[in-house]
Amino acid sequence: MANAINTYTELILLDGTRVKMTLNYARLLKLSQDEYFKDIYTRYSNTRMSGVQEELDVALQLYTGYLYANIDDLSNVMTEDQFYEAMDPNRAVTDLAWNNLLYPKKAAASKKRS
Repeated sequence: MANAINTYTELILLDGTRVKMTLNYARLLKLSQDEYFKDIYTRYSNTRMSGVQEELDVALQLYTGYLYANIDDLSNVMTEDQFYEAMDPNRAVTDLAWNNLLYPKKAAASKKRS
């Protein structure tokens, strides 16, 4: 698909583990309908509509992206507290992941000649 956007990005956790994240709208819909995670969806939506008001709003958006990426099997995901504990305290790492999550880059055009 030409100019397709790869909607997945990664966050590197404190122990070096890489977790996938996305903010795909179809996955957003699924999360909004999940009884257990509905509160996360509501809190996420509030931060997106009113803007980030505090530092934990960024962490919440990253956690929500993590849940979206794992929406097909939420039985083995980290809890919100576990996710925050696992996050690297280096704000440059989390801010880069947050920017990549909110503003995914378009896939680079192939340099091969057709």
